Amino acid sequence: MTTRIETKKIKGRADKLRADMKEFKARYTDGDLKRAIEDVLDKDFYGDIIQAKVEAFGLAETSFAIDLVIDGFVRIYKIRYYCDINLKVDNDENLIHVKSYTED
Repeated sequence: MTTRIETKKIKGRADKLRADMKEFKARYTDGDLKRAIEDVLDKDFYGDIIQAKVEAFGLAETSFAIDLVIDGFVRIYKIRYYCDINLKVDNDENLIHVKSYTED
C-alpha cells in the first residue's frame, strides 16, 4: 500500500516540475537569465550566450539550476547559479559559480 501512495506522490511531483519548467521557459529568455546573474554580481558578462541550460528540482517549491556559457570574445564564461520561478537568484556565494577561460 505504501508503494502506491509514494508512486502517486512522485508522479504528482514530476508533473509539477514539468509544468513549472514549461512556465519558466515561457517567461524568460536566455538574455533574462544572463541579466539576472549580472544584476546580482554587479558585473557585465559581455558576449554572446552560446548555451543556456535549465534544470528544475525541489520538493515543496520548485527551484532551478541555470548553466550559462558566454562567448565573451576574449574570454569564455561558464556560470552556474540557482533561482526560483520568479528568477530571484539565490545569492549565497557557495551557490554561484563563475569560471573564466582565456586562450593562452
